[in-house]
Amino acid sequence: MYRFNRNRYLLAYCCVLAGIELGTGLAWMVRVAHTAPAWQEAMWNEESKWPIEISITISVILDTSIAASTCYQLWRSRMMGLKRTRRMIDKLMRWTTQTGALTIVVSLAIVLTKKLDRKGNSYLWLGIALVLPNCYATGLLALLNART
Repeated sequence: MYRFNRNRYLLAYCCVLAGIELGTGLAWMVRVAHTAPAWQEAMWNEESKWPIEISITISVILDTSIAASTCYQLWRSRMMGLKRTRRMIDKLMRWTTQTGALTIVVSLAIVLTKKLDRKGNSYLWLGIALVLPNCYATGLLALLNART
């Protein structure tokens, strides 16, 4: 990322967010592992929900930041160059937007379904969360298949 846009602040911002996301995931794992005999109750009680919510929210922010900064840098480099180069940059911007939008929409769906569940007895967000890694993999494979 630094090689692409030479912005140390953006790199530090994304690294800090990724570190916080990793830390909250590890905190949730330790919390669940600490209560091993009653792990099912510990996974879904009120005290264990905050790492999940923070991690998913940071994921949305991080995906948005990466997609937006990549599109911005591509747009800036589009100003100079030949017509063929501009078309290639437009194609890269479209791919970045499509793959970023897919993961952002799925992450937002997780956040919204989790927040809108007032009673706390619906696990719809968990089913959507299981789709998120597949969205990352599908986006990567689509990017690799689409290049010419």
